[in-house]
Amino acid sequence: FIPGYVVSWILKKLNMLRVPAEVELEGLDLAEFGQDFFPEFERVPETVIEPDGREVDSAPVLLDAYWQTNGKSETPVGTGERS
Repeated sequence: FIPGYVVSWILKKLNMLRVPAEVELEGLDLAEFGQDFFPEFERVPETVIEPDGREVDSAPVLLDAYWQTNGKSETPVGTGERS
């Protein structure tokens, strides 16, 4: 337990424990392999309702908020293709 905790603590301090925000939003399977490995569960598109009442895709909104607070990441993510 203690060696694993120490390794995790070091990785956390080096900011290497988490994947980039873009990968979190896209999903690890899609970002890494370009496909969803659980096709029996249909992926429902997530939307955010803006203050003016418009419905927009949630990923760009969440990424913009992340970039405003943490700075823009230059990490390339996934293939960008969705089925």
